[in-house]
This record gives sequence, structure tokens and C-alpha cells, in this order.
Amino acid sequence: MNYGAFQQAIQNQVKAALSYDGSKVIWSDQTLDRPARPFVELSVLSFRDLSHHSMHGVIDNPDSDGDDGEEILLQTTDHLELTVQTRIFSAAVVGDLAPMNLAQKIHSFFGRETTNDALQDIAIVSRENVQNASLVLETKYEGRAIFNIIFRVAVVDTEATTYIETAPVETTFTGALTGDIESAFDIDLSE
Repeated sequence: MNYGAFQQAIQNQVKAALSYDGSKVIWSDQTLDRPARPFVELSVLSFRDLSHHSMHGVIDNPDSDGDDGEEILLQTTDHLELTVQTRIFSAAVVGDLAPMNLAQKIHSFFGRETTNDALQDIAIVSRENVQNASLVLETKYEGRAIFNIIFRVAVVDTEATTYIETAPVETTFTGALTGDIESAFDIDLSE
């Protein structure tokens, strides 16, 4: 899974949790105007490389016709943990649109088995507690809530290649009576 696919999958689930459209669930690093409140802002706080979990493998290439030099796939799978911060902004501080209420809906949604199934290649490691982060802006109160979710994803890198049919070997034998004897030959690996 690539980073863009990860972002899209998480954004889609947050939209589903609140029945919001795409304009109400945004990524924090966008250079766009913020939508009208209430809205949700997502931010990836950190990547944690779990390279000690890397896996390597060789499989037959299902897209190869057998004569194109790409008969096999070399795959490396790395695992990453990503911490996503979810911030909810609302003009309300009580009621259905209060950020604590909206945050709890999202938090609970990511605890559902159906959400885990929908995320496919993304695993939820943990959901941190929802916190009230409301504050006064100028003369008006703005309701805010915040929490983090830690996800684990597998990043698969694939390279197509072909079978090695021959391997060149060059060697030198040194003997007390014969001196150096150099030899070069190919080993047939196709059998």
C-alpha cells in the first residue's frame, strides 16, 4: 500500500463514521481554506519503520506471458506504523455537533469489526483517548476534540525479473607443481 492509498482509506472511513462528504474531512497540510464547522482535520504525526519485520519472497509473475523477461516477481514487504491525529472543530460545545460527541463517533467507528474489514491492508494498533481541546478564539468559543489512532500497514515493493539461465564462473587454481591454472566456464542453471 502506498501513502496516498493509506490517506484515502482513512479519510473514507472518517467520512463514513459521520456521514460527511469529502469537503468536511481534510488533511492538515493542504493549502486550501478550511471548511465551515463542523469539520475533521487529519494529520499523520509520525512514521515508525518496523524494518525488523521485513519479508522477502519470489513468486511467479501472473502478468507475464513467459517470454518477456519478467517471469518472476521479487517482493519485499516492509511494515510501518503511522500515528494519525484526528482533530474535530465545531462551533457547538454541547449537543450532537459538539466535538467530543463527533470524536467519540469516529473513535467508536474505528473500533468496529466492519471498519477493520473495510480497511483491508491497514491494521488498527491502538486508539488513544478522546480529549477536549476547546478554546476561546477572539470573542467566541470554538469546540475542539482530539485523539490519535495508530495504524500498521504493509508496504510491498515488487520488481519483475527473469530466471538466470547461465552463470559465468572464473577461477584460479594454485598448485605447488603446476603453478596457477586459470579457468572460465558457464554453469547452465536452466535444468
